Amino acid sequence: MKQVAILGTGASWINAPFDNLEIEIWGLNYLNKFFSENEKQNRFVRWFHMHTREFLEPCIDFLRELPIPLYTLRHYDDIPNSVAYPKEEIEKDLNIKFFFPDDHKFWRCSAAYMLALAMYEKYERVYLFGINMALDDEEYKEQKPSFEYLIGRAHERGIEVIIPESSDILKVPFDYGYEKYPIEAKVFNEKVKEIVKTKEKLLRLKAKHEQEIGSINAQLFKLDGMIEMSEHYRKLIY
Repeated sequence: MKQVAILGTGASWINAPFDNLEIEIWGLNYLNKFFSENEKQNRFVRWFHMHTREFLEPCIDFLRELPIPLYTLRHYDDIPNSVAYPKEEIEKDLNIKFFFPDDHKFWRCSAAYMLALAMYEKYERVYLFGINMALDDEEYKEQKPSFEYLIGRAHERGIEVIIPESSDILKVPFDYGYEKYPIEAKVFNEKVKEIVKTKEKLLRLKAKHEQEIGSINAQLFKLDGMIEMSEHYRKLIY
């Protein structure tokens, strides 16, 4: 059976089947920061960094040294192992243009590109680890729809997609109409919203202080320059 484990940077990546050599493992982005240089690294057979060039720079040495294919938006001559992601071929395979209008923006996350490639290459089972897409995160709210759509298309093709229990993918708190909204779920959701609001408040406060600190540093720099100039004139006078 052709199997692959797709790893994101969520906490459940650690549960990936590193010891099962029958399952390929694909990594992405800055996942390498979570483990030491040699630990587990030799189990990855493909890497994905589907971002514009500036986002590749912070880990450019790591990417260049990868002994495996690196899927990027296009091939880069100075990154010999980079492979242009076959976006057009995959969209044709999924018949994206048939299901969606030409101006529809479908691709929203790296995990979607990875899953779509596994489907294109006819993998029979796909494991998801470290891909949680929590609903309380605004970025994941945008990523979730197209990714869940691809899971449905995978199931349609007879591909088994294994989702970790900790993930919010394809999960709802109750069956609409047949069940009542669980009180504990409502309370939990309210708590999550409160936590998110608190985080946003602290981030705004942090940004405000950073702006103030930046202004103070600019003034200090200016004063240092004035002091240095004064010392220069003092030497000339005396």
